[in-house]
Amino acid sequence: VLENNGDVLIGQNLVIGTNGKGIDFTATGDGSGTDTSELLDDYEEGTWTPALTGQSGAIGGYANRFGFYTKVGNIVTAYFRITVNDNGNIGGSYAQITSLPYNHSGADGGSGIINRFSNWGTAISSPSIELGGGQAAAAWLTRINGTSATGDGYLNTSDITDSWFAQGSLIYRTS
Repeated sequence: VLENNGDVLIGQNLVIGTNGKGIDFTATGDGSGTDTSELLDDYEEGTWTPALTGQSGAIGGYANRFGFYTKVGNIVTAYFRITVNDNGNIGGSYAQITSLPYNHSGADGGSGIINRFSNWGTAISSPSIELGGGQAAAAWLTRINGTSATGDGYLNTSDITDSWFAQGSLIYRTS
């Protein structure tokens, strides 16, 4: 319905059925950067089940693991919570969160934070998450051992105990 003031009133959902179409915001002002699109072409909310992996082996069991996400355009914001109850035979020099709701875009794909954690194998501070590189379906867990002033690198799978816990969020670009 076209209102007297020029607004369009939609009484039901607006469905955009053709790929590459969306809501065009070119009439709005530009920021100080260089825009690549002003077309909102996707929105989605959902749940996902994160997994914890290493270079070899597998987690024996989880007490719980869940997540939810929102995707607006090509930006994904995902929350997760993982509690391990059996670290199984996971092995290797790095640990990853996998089964992301969407693959990330690769190099400089995004980052994440871990805002709650417990029962990690060594004294760790400032855990975080790195997305990028060649594995678009994975997010690397990073950490600082003890009170080091600089980042030490990736979380070693030997730090994953039978009661390991992490909760956090990721923000990243998808292709």
